[in-house]
Amino acid sequence: MKVKLQTLLPLFAFTSISAIVTTPLIANANECQSAISYGEQKINGFDYASIVLPTHTYAHGYSEYPEGRSKGLSFAINGRGADDIMSSPLFMVDIATRIISSCNSIGVVDFAVYEKSPGEPYHIFSYKKFGIMWNGLIGIFKCDLPAYNRWGYVTDRKCITEPLVANANECQSAISYGEQKINGVNNANLVYSETRAHQYSEYPAGRSKSHIFAINGRGVDDIMSSALFMTDIATHIISSCNSIGVVSFAPYASDWFNTIGIMWNGQIEFFECISPGRNIDADWGYYVCT
Repeated sequence: MKVKLQTLLPLFAFTSISAIVTTPLIANANECQSAISYGEQKINGFDYASIVLPTHTYAHGYSEYPEGRSKGLSFAINGRGADDIMSSPLFMVDIATRIISSCNSIGVVDFAVYEKSPGEPYHIFSYKKFGIMWNGLIGIFKCDLPAYNRWGYVTDRKCITEPLVANANECQSAISYGEQKINGVNNANLVYSETRAHQYSEYPAGRSKSHIFAINGRGVDDIMSSALFMTDIATHIISSCNSIGVVSFAPYASDWFNTIGIMWNGQIEFFECISPGRNIDADWGYYVCT
């Protein structure tokens, strides 16, 4: 049975690798420790990874932040599995969303890889931050190193900026997830789902292919107008398919389409639509639209 599009939105989806909560977050202080414990158990349950220092809250140091969110929480992770955790946005955003939605004062959650030399204490090697943004979304803080410490950005060169590491074994499953989700929308039918080489001459390492969903039916307009719906599917595919860098959604037999891709800094975002004739039609992050 097909359902209306709005009922298909998940607890979290991604925009720029962002978890999107469809209603404002309501924190429950009584559930805060339970949410933190959930994160600790999930990390410690990961193969070859463990928390090596006490999980702690701290004053995050940002001068401006969403109301009441004056603290951060940090997980210190060590082991061979730490890299796998850091390359799994779905894993981290699940933990961060539970904590931020259950802890009134926490605005940002750190996932930090720690290393240790013989005879020396643990020291931080790299990290990623997920936080609640001004619009209520939960997203990854950008490692753009601005001149001042602005909410949503990290001014530290230990912040990870490399592209996501995809898991090839999950690629077909992620594509099937997108196909099933599209076919589940009222009055929408998937005409074809195809992976092909894209036309960009420069792109993030290994990301030489695109995946295209061609959709028919009255429900296609609902899909094309839902950034949450499309970004959720694109993020599943890009984070699970090593060679795919962009995912496009298009009404069948139409020139209209939306494209989402992995950017040079590892974030997943909508490509910018440009008019024909501009001399940047082959630049990564743009596409020509009519």
